[in-house]
Amino acid sequence: MLGANAIGFQSFAYARHFMSTCMSTLECEISHAGVTVGSRFSSVGIFPIGIDFSTTDARRTTPAVLDRVKAIMQAHEGRKIILGHDHLDYIQGIPNKLMAFDRFLRDHAEWRGKAVLIQVTTSHRTPKYINSSIASATSSPTAPNALRRTSSFDISQQLGQQIAEAVERINSTYGTPTYLPVEVVTEDLSDIEYLALLTAADACLVTSIRDGTAFLLFIYFSKTIVMQKSTSRRTIISSASKKGRRP
Repeated sequence: MLGANAIGFQSFAYARHFMSTCMSTLECEISHAGVTVGSRFSSVGIFPIGIDFSTTDARRTTPAVLDRVKAIMQAHEGRKIILGHDHLDYIQGIPNKLMAFDRFLRDHAEWRGKAVLIQVTTSHRTPKYINSSIASATSSPTAPNALRRTSSFDISQQLGQQIAEAVERINSTYGTPTYLPVEVVTEDLSDIEYLALLTAADACLVTSIRDGTAFLLFIYFSKTIVMQKSTSRRTIISSASKKGRRP
């Protein structure tokens, strides 16, 4: 990294930790502007990742997206839609999210049959593991075709088993022949389907154990904020976990 002319980080905390490490382990000279190694200087900056709000908002109102929004809302008529979108990675806190939703349905029986969690999961950076149990346990009888996904995906065996068991427990405890509390999408969504889900959702649930480490988390917040312009019912629910700590 010190061979680069400029080094960028998502947050001030990450930049500070990097420069502190350079000073303590490599005895580099550091300043507010960067790191000096011998005669070489590398600037260090904070560059939060962003998206084009206006373009995203314009694409959300296209006929193709609006048609998908209508289909999703019809499939979940009379129910509140909670949306989650995470990589299958431990830091994304998917098990934490499922535990919270389980407790919500347990403590608030009046919401059983009236709330559904659509969890979009995409896999990367993990060992190959075929976990068809998640797909089979979460196949919804009422969801549109685009939401009925059955495929193999990369995930560590331990995390995959934990998620599958949690989803199966929730659906078997609170589900009915026409209602599954948790629906899981296990493939990458097209932009049309993704924007449609964000528009149709009543709430977005983010439970990352370490916020700000992934581009996906930022774009997830950003797109959701854009959606609030059309209605006041949009909600973002974020985890309150402290940055930098693992449970």
